[in-house]
Amino acid sequence: MELDIKEIIGDIKFDEKIITINNGCIILNDGTIIRSGNSDTTLSHINKDTKNNNDLWHEEFEVKEFNTLIVNSYINVDFSIGKQYKVYVEAPKEIVETLAIENKGNELHLNIKQDTNDTHNIVLKVVAPSLSKIIANNISIVNVHAPIQNNNIIMLSAHEGSKITLSTITCANVYITVTEGATMTISNIEASKSIIAKTTQGAHINITEYAHTPNIYINTEQGSTVDMRGVNADQIIAKSGGASTIMLAGEAKDAEYIAGKRSNIIAQELVAINGKATTTELAHIKCNVTEHFEKHSSILAKIVNK
Repeated sequence: MELDIKEIIGDIKFDEKIITINNGCIILNDGTIIRSGNSDTTLSHINKDTKNNNDLWHEEFEVKEFNTLIVNSYINVDFSIGKQYKVYVEAPKEIVETLAIENKGNELHLNIKQDTNDTHNIVLKVVAPSLSKIIANNISIVNVHAPIQNNNIIMLSAHEGSKITLSTITCANVYITVTEGATMTISNIEASKSIIAKTTQGAHINITEYAHTPNIYINTEQGSTVDMRGVNADQIIAKSGGASTIMLAGEAKDAEYIAGKRSNIIAQELVAINGKATTTELAHIKCNVTEHFEKHSSILAKIVNK
């Protein structure tokens, strides 16, 4: 019943400080991606619309091929699917002039060169055939309006109060990291191998409609939450700690719940055939295991099997 993450998703190793992927990337535990190789910061300015529309300035950029989108500095990004790689900017002229749009290898970086008080009007529309990684930092907002498909792994990271919203993801493996009060909302996930979700520091992950995959691994810490609806899995391991909460609904063949000090796992709406629940001090687990159930509860902790 133990879930071997490395066996499921191949050459990915989990460690407390660093995660390495054997394709030239180094991914830190906070979601930061370091890639070896030369940077290419060239982009083409292909159109400039000098007409003002309600005091907004419009510009269009054609950028080089990328599969990673990195957004910083409290700007809003709308991503959509298209054959070409482009960025459309709509904002007051003085703000447009502070934007930094850069290609670095296979990454597209969107940033602001300097602080500005008028940030609510910054809207960047990004178009590409697909994405494999999205990273949002510094209270930025990323909305993905089209389904994202990938034959291997899709990595999603939100930090520093940022928000990422996606409709549908279809791939082999989905890896989600959310920290520092950020929020990740995904309607549907269809993963042929695994879903791995990690939250900490008051962050939130919401899967609102369904999460279909053979294997699910969830880890929450430091007051964060994961709410996953429509689960359909062979195996699920949910581990909470540090006053965090995991909420689950759906069905699984095998489920293992581990609640650390002062944390909660609420899984009464997830029907599992076989289950194991373990709690430490002041933790609570509520589950719904229909056949074989094993529990281990410590002092002042509580386990309830519906």
